Parts: sequence; C-alpha cells; structure tokens
Amino acid sequence: MKGELLELERHKEHSVTGSESTSGWVVRISVTTFAKVQFPVESLPAVEAVQTRISRGFKPSDRLAEIANRLNAYSELRVTHPDIFMFTRYLEALNLVITETGTVHELDALIASQWSMPGGCAPGAVIKDRLTAMFPSTPQRSRAKSSSQRANAQPESRSVTPEKETGKGRPKARPAEFAVAPERHRAVRKNPKLAEVDEPAIPADMAEEIAAQPTRLAKRRDTMLIEFKENRDDMEAEEVLSLANTSSLQSSAVLSDGIQKAITILEEALEFMRPSPIYPYNRMTATLLQLLTGTRGHGFDDASIQRKLAELSAACVSGKLQHLSLAYYNRLIPASKPAVQEEMIRRAEYLTFHPGSSVLNNKLLPSGWVVCSICCATQLTLPVRASSKPKILHLMVTRWEHGVEPITLQVTTKDRFQAATLENLADILQRANENQTNHATIRAYWATRLHLNQETMDLTDSMEKLLGFAKALLLSPLLDGKDKKTKANLDTLKAVVKRDKLDVPDSILRLLVTAGGTLTTEQLIPLTSSLIKEPERSAPVVSLVTAMTKFLPNPAAARAPLILVLDNDMYGLPWESIPILRNQPVSRLPSIQFVNLHLEEHRRNELLKLNKVFYIVNPDRDLMNAQNNFHNFLGKFELKESWNGVSGMAPSSDQVKSAFEDHELILYTGHGSGSHIFNLSFFDSCRTSASMFLVGCSSVRLESSISMDGSGFLHQALMMGSPYVTGNLWSVTSACMDAFMGFILETILRKKESGKLDATDNCFLRLLATTRDRISSNYLVGAAPVFVGLPVTY
Repeated sequence: MKGELLELERHKEHSVTGSESTSGWVVRISVTTFAKVQFPVESLPAVEAVQTRISRGFKPSDRLAEIANRLNAYSELRVTHPDIFMFTRYLEALNLVITETGTVHELDALIASQWSMPGGCAPGAVIKDRLTAMFPSTPQRSRAKSSSQRANAQPESRSVTPEKETGKGRPKARPAEFAVAPERHRAVRKNPKLAEVDEPAIPADMAEEIAAQPTRLAKRRDTMLIEFKENRDDMEAEEVLSLANTSSLQSSAVLSDGIQKAITILEEALEFMRPSPIYPYNRMTATLLQLLTGTRGHGFDDASIQRKLAELSAACVSGKLQHLSLAYYNRLIPASKPAVQEEMIRRAEYLTFHPGSSVLNNKLLPSGWVVCSICCATQLTLPVRASSKPKILHLMVTRWEHGVEPITLQVTTKDRFQAATLENLADILQRANENQTNHATIRAYWATRLHLNQETMDLTDSMEKLLGFAKALLLSPLLDGKDKKTKANLDTLKAVVKRDKLDVPDSILRLLVTAGGTLTTEQLIPLTSSLIKEPERSAPVVSLVTAMTKFLPNPAAARAPLILVLDNDMYGLPWESIPILRNQPVSRLPSIQFVNLHLEEHRRNELLKLNKVFYIVNPDRDLMNAQNNFHNFLGKFELKESWNGVSGMAPSSDQVKSAFEDHELILYTGHGSGSHIFNLSFFDSCRTSASMFLVGCSSVRLESSISMDGSGFLHQALMMGSPYVTGNLWSVTSACMDAFMGFILETILRKKESGKLDATDNCFLRLLATTRDRISSNYLVGAAPVFVGLPVTY
C-alpha cells in the first residue's frame, strides 16, 4: 500500500481555534487507507512546499495508525507549521523502526543490542529468528512483513484507543509531579496556603518514635549501601562468569537498511531544527536517535560516538529556557548601558543554538567535579506501548569530567520500577497534603506522616534501582583520592589491564575503583563491559569484576561535587536523596549551556555571602510562627542592624528593586516562590547578582506539559543572573522548613564566628545534604530542598 504521508483538507464544520487567517484548514496525516489523524494548523503559508518534502511511496505499517492516534490523544500535543514537517519525519522514522521490530520485546532487543558490546551472550531462542531479520549480517533491503506475521508478533502491545484509556477521548495533561493529579492535589497546588500550615503539636507518647525515625532511616540507608558486600565476598572468576552468561542481551550483527534509514531521517530532522528547536519534536527526535545510535560504531570511532551521544543528551534538556533567555536579553540589551550590553551579549552567545553550544567545556570544569545528565524515554517518545500514564522506558545517563571524554550509558527499566517513580511521588504528595488539612486526630496525623516519610525513602531507593549499573556515573571522585586503599585498588586494576594487554585510560579505571565498592556484581559486569569495550563474557571483564568484588564499600566517604542536568521528566524527582547521593554534595543546573555560562561567570566566585542580605518573611501575614522564629534568629546573632528586609508585610516596588540590585542574598520565607509579591514587569529591566533562598512550598517546581519544557520563577532568577537558587520541589510544612533553614544559617554563622573552617567542612552542598536528616520528616520534607547553581563554599 502506497500513498502520501501528508494531506491538506478544508474542514467545513468549524474553524481552527486561535487563528482567523487559517480558518477551516487542517493538516491530515494519512497513515493508512482507512485511518487518518487530523491536527489543527495555525498557519499555512508553505504547507504545499512541506508536502513536496515528505517521502512519496510511503509504506505504513499496520500499527502506525494506532500509534499516531495515541500521540494525537495528548490534548497538549499540537502540530503547527513548521512542526508539520518535523512531526511527519518523526513518524516516518518511527514507522521504519516498528516495521523492523513489531513487538515491544523486539524493540527493546534492538536498543539493547545497540548499547551492548558485540560477541557477548547468545540471544534467547524465542526471539532469535526475529533478531536475525532485524540485524542481517549483510546489508539488504528492509523486508515487509505479512499481516499474519504481524498479528502473531504483537501480543504484548494492546491496541488501546484514547477513548478506552480515559473514557473522554483524551488523557489529561501531565502536571509537574508526573501523574494525573486528583482534584484535591490540584486545589492545593493552586492555593499553597492549604498545605503550608504549621504542624500540630506532637503527642507526648509519640515524641520518642518521631524523634528517632530520622536516625533509624539514616542507619537503614547506610546498611543498604553495604549489605550487598556480604553476598559477594570471596567471589571467584567462575561465579562472575556464570553471572555474565545470564547478563543483558547482546548481538554482533549489522543494522538493517530500514533502521539505518530511520537514523538518517532523525539526524537530518535534528540538524534542520538546530537553529531554532521545535518542541516537543526536538526532544522526541533526539531521544529516539540516541537510543538507536547507542555505543555501536556506525563508522565512527568510540570517542566520536560518545561525543555525539553527549550532544544528543544536551539536546533533550531545557531548550525552552534558551528561547526565553534569548528573548529576555533581546529586550534588555537596547535599553542598557554599554557595560551591561556587553555582558548580556556575552551571556546570549552561550545560549544560542549554534553547533558548539551543546558541548560542555570541560576544561573550565574544576578537577574532581562531575556533571551528569539524566534523560529518559517515555511512551511519548516510543508510543509502541499503550498506557495513559507516563512510564519510564529507558534512561540515558551522561557523565562529564575535567579533561575526560564524556561517557553515556543506557538502561532499559524493569516493569516493577516504572510505577514506583512516576506515579508514586504524586500519590505520596497528595496524601501528605490531604493529611495536613484533613486528619481525624493529632495522633492520626503523625502516624500518617511517619508512614509517608518511610514511603518517600522507599521511593528514593526505587529511583536508585531504576538507574541500575548507570548509577556509577553519578559517583564523583573521593576527596581523599590518594589514600592507601584507593591507590591499592587502582594498582590492582592496572595490573589486570596490563596482563590482558588492554588500553584503558586511567580515568576509566578510577571510575571502576569508585564503582567497585558501591555496585553489586550483577551491575559491575555490564558497567565494566561498557567502559572497556569488551564483551561481558570476556576474560578482561571477568578478571576486573572479580578484583572489584574484593573492594570494601565506604558510603560515608566525602566526594567531590556533582552537578545534575535533568530533562523535563526527571526534574521533579528527588535525585539528591537516593542512597548513593544522600550525604554527598549535589547541585543542579537546567542545561549544559547554563553549565558553561556559570562556569565562565561564577567558578572563581564560589562563596556564599551573608553580609548584604535582604529578607522577606511572611508577606501574606499567615505564618506567624515562622515570622517569630526568624526574629528570634536575628536577635540571637545580632543581625537586625546588618540585615535589611520586611516581615509581616509585602515589600514595596522600591524595596524589591533594592533587594535584587543592592544585595548579595535574598531570603524569602512565605508561600510558593514569592513571585506573587514581586513586580514581574520590573524583571524586564533588571540585572542581578543576588542569590536566593526561597523557603516556600514548591518554590523551584517547574510547570511542565507534554508539548513544552518546564518553566517557573527559578528560570526567571537564573536569566536575571542569580548565581544560585535554593528552594523546594514540592509542598512542605512551615515548622520543618524553619528548623531546616535555621540549622543551616546557624551553622554557617557560628563557623564564621569561630573561624573553624576547612576544605571539606565549608562545602555548602554538604551542609545541605547532612541537614536533611536533622528534621523530623527527613524524607517527606528533607528531600524537597534542592540547590540550583554551581557548588559554593561559606
């Protein structure tokens, strides 16, 4: 069956919403003779030209109609010109992929083969014949399947129409917490005051249990980090080889013409969008291309592949913020003084969409620091899976270090962990908000809170398991990297590499030394295979893993800072609180471009300043306990004269302007991010160097949707020039946050008074991490605060 993929028709019943000039026109994407999917069009100046660029003689698979309808079911996914061309090219590439695969398991096998080393374990007998067709040993034309073959090949993929999924024709849009929020949760988000109230008094008979829970959970976390060691002591090479024989599916075959063509289509589409990315298709295209490219050759050497994968990771993250930043600077430059104009132009150059903008300048990265991006593919990127709720199908983790080539690893998630991350967080937060304002008794309130705190910890444990062996990339080097144990472990691995005549960089061996005391044997096998480019069953892999099983874990060891760059789906999850990172210094930045910008602007000025502080406390006049606690703090440290600000009232426009222009730190304690009391029109002419502590509910949460990346007041602060912003990902209680921020500020001021500071103790991110366990709800509230910016000292 042949036909055009794109058609243009006049819709006679009603006009397209929001555009009078295109009234009555729709673009119809024809995927089969019988099924057509319609998308409204906002402008049609060149639709006919777009039509001519779509491949003629298009051969749709039987499942493409179902997949296109599933994509169309997202109410926020709108195709506009020039999106039409990008969307059809994406569908064309996706059609080739599903034509070659057919079932979910075969698609996973395709991706696994791309990310595994050749010559490993033989494929299972069940899908061996299909893999032979997907990866012919010699290039040949993609074969077309018969209807009966397709019917027998896809029992796992239910044909679920949008009507059956939702009962209303379209699934609801995703909120920032990555699930369809119940009515109560949405009400709390619209009015944070519903949740941001003081905690009731702790019953006397529960005080000991509540006070002991943070310590108990912390001990349990440390136990989880070392308990695997007992199961792998004295493991010999034969046992490691036995595990390698059951490890991930691998193939040494060559890709078929169909998959190669799909890769070419995606590369051309991504290059077409480079000057001005189109969302969400830029992210969807980059993600699918990254999965299909993998670590396999395609005519490139390994370093070139890794650089390409790193660029694709950067393309998956925060393009909308670049657009907003460039528009902001464009407004600011004409009305600014010459010195400010030069600064704005320099900042804009870092955020443009030129080819080199997505490459991390790791020469500016201080030695020991690690930048790590985490991106995911959901069923929006790979709509071959029928589901009305977002699920993580694949994770791509990329690591950058000073003077080292980037490393990218991919993990296919297991079904039992998909729901644990994207659905349970929203459920936990909803029940916490309901408990805050609707509890039968005080005892019931605290019993529920204890349980939710435990659930949040379990969630972070599931997140770490979701990463699998790729979690090794999140481990930054030990600060005391020259201690005897580390040196001895490194020498052990160097001896194995020398004996097997391998060329493995010292940076890879140091990463394996770090991972050896943290990962299980089952995780070390695929990690080592991926890093040294040898099959999992090979002698070098077995020898290295056998040696690493003898390394002792040290979860309390201090590590260098880690900077996370998270995509739209990963941002709202508390990665700082997963077991391997809970006590380590971790910060965030929204994109690789902002990492480069901040490294240029702030890496020589990484000092948290508490001299010129402007505070805004309880501007809505309904958090009196927080206001009283803050005034007690000011009196305790005699700061009433040196710190400026307002409490119990909203600041004036002049005070807001002075806060941003004349101070080094803005401390906000109130509802949300405080954007409701700031004059947003002021930001169009403002440039600031003030950092921000936003101690409010969801103060750094980003509003996200299917079609666009997340955005929020956090991004506005970064565009204005704030070096860093500290805030919360979700709703918190006032009492816990008062205790949290009070302890942090008191620790900094007391150490400054005593002068007892050293290179390890004065890391602000480490202080932030250790303070999480000092409040009663050390996960339900303690996991919410995050730091956005480069690591700082005090």
